[in-house]
Amino acid sequence: MKPAILSFIDWYKPAFKAGGPVRSMSNLTELLKDNADCFVVCGNTEIDGTKLKVPNNEWLKGHNNEQIFYCKKPKRTLIKEWTKQNPDGVFHINGIYSFRFSIMPLFLRKVYFPKNRTVVSPRGMLNEGALKIKAVKKYAFIAFARGFGLFDNVTWHATSEEEKSQIKKFFPQAKQIRIISNIPLAPNKSNTVQNKVKNELRMFSVTRVVPIKRIETILNALQAFPVEGKIVFDVFGPVEDRDYAEKLVRIARVIPHLTFELKGALEPEKLSDIYGQYHLFALPSSNENFGHSIYESFAHACPVLISDKTPWHQLEKEKAGVDLDLNHLQGFSDAIKLFLQMEQTELNQWKDGAFAFAQKHYLKEEWINSYLSLFAPND
Repeated sequence: MKPAILSFIDWYKPAFKAGGPVRSMSNLTELLKDNADCFVVCGNTEIDGTKLKVPNNEWLKGHNNEQIFYCKKPKRTLIKEWTKQNPDGVFHINGIYSFRFSIMPLFLRKVYFPKNRTVVSPRGMLNEGALKIKAVKKYAFIAFARGFGLFDNVTWHATSEEEKSQIKKFFPQAKQIRIISNIPLAPNKSNTVQNKVKNELRMFSVTRVVPIKRIETILNALQAFPVEGKIVFDVFGPVEDRDYAEKLVRIARVIPHLTFELKGALEPEKLSDIYGQYHLFALPSSNENFGHSIYESFAHACPVLISDKTPWHQLEKEKAGVDLDLNHLQGFSDAIKLFLQMEQTELNQWKDGAFAFAQKHYLKEEWINSYLSLFAPND
């Protein structure tokens, strides 16, 4: 018998501007479409408040055979009706701090549906970098949640040993923590750039434009050495902090030989074409729980330049990219110079390394069985 999974998340496709969490949830429903009955209760807006053009407050069939319920907030009657039809169904909470799609479902589950097994995926929200944003409110909520027992008797889904440690730090009473990485994209090497010449470099990033992504690190690294040649740096993603975006443009304006552009948000189905147009992916984020756009760069045979605040480490040894301490600005400068001076033959070695790195991650686990085990009703 297929497990029934009721997932709660703030944003779900066709929303895409929230980035990683949407992709994680979409990849999950695609992975399990033939092996589980997936139901998704989600918000009816984009992360910027734009209304989605979808019917509200009714179950709709999605592209992955999942049932989707778009609403302003989930109601007890909705969950009650679902549990009647799926008495052994498993609740799946994506995130920690959302009142409507994390806290409210957890409260309703604790009071009215305690018998239903519950899986909580923090989605990186307990990471040090994430906790620095609105820190007072987040620490206050964590204290309340512990005192109230909001997360008692749940199974935690960590995507790495680091995230498991974070869960144990803030919720020491946690008894069940499963570590399964986010579901990766199948590596695809078919679309790839073939025009690298010395002293020309096309860099890009796919990210929300917010300070935590530390895009200015790349610009500051470019300022730290005299650029000889031509560098393009394009950023694809929604501008969520306009002051930060203006700061980036001001820095870039005074860097010789640099063309810098904020390209705006791009629909996921168009991303595969983007990876093949650039030589290097650059995202020195101060916090990534998984970093879908980083992994997808590997999967499209594109080396990366990132911080050490992601799950992806020791990349240079694999010739998959470079991961650096954010305080080591000279290291970022040196890495950019390395790729700037490359010609196609040398870049191909790094592209092969990135692709091999993605394959190694993709093949390391039986993803369907791992996730079916995570959501087994009586695990």
